Amino acid sequence: MQKVNQLADDFAAWEQSISSLSDSRFFEIVRLYLGEVETPYNKQRLIEGLAGFVKNETNSKNIIALLDDFDLEVLTLLWFIPNASQETLIEFFTGQYTMAEIFAELSNLMERLLVFEKPDSYSSKKFLKINPFIRDKLSDQIKISNIVSPSALLQKSIDDFFC
Repeated sequence: MQKVNQLADDFAAWEQSISSLSDSRFFEIVRLYLGEVETPYNKQRLIEGLAGFVKNETNSKNIIALLDDFDLEVLTLLWFIPNASQETLIEFFTGQYTMAEIFAELSNLMERLLVFEKPDSYSSKKFLKINPFIRDKLSDQIKISNIVSPSALLQKSIDDFFC
């Protein structure tokens, strides 16, 4: 029951995130996936159209098929760290990617409807979440080895065992 409530909250948070985009960004994304917007328009119906696009089996398979290594690294981190923020990504990828590369990657993942920002209820902080309409379809792609090398995992396991 709790998982169902969490999933419903995630869907609502995704819809809220899309609806809170600036008009120019919102319509840019809608045009990208749904084509030209006819007026008068209903923003809620457009958001439902975006959700339908992502839920479509063929579209979600294509979205997943186009993931590169950096996409998978970020998505894996968000999978394993439930309340990750931009700062979390910057700290984790320090020395591997520049701040500009991380921000560009996040913007790209958001534009591709894979990631969204969920505002914290108690502060001004925003957490990064994987789109709930596609999250379960990513499970085959998500492996801890996407973000931690197998040799580092092995070394940690051996150190834990012998220490």
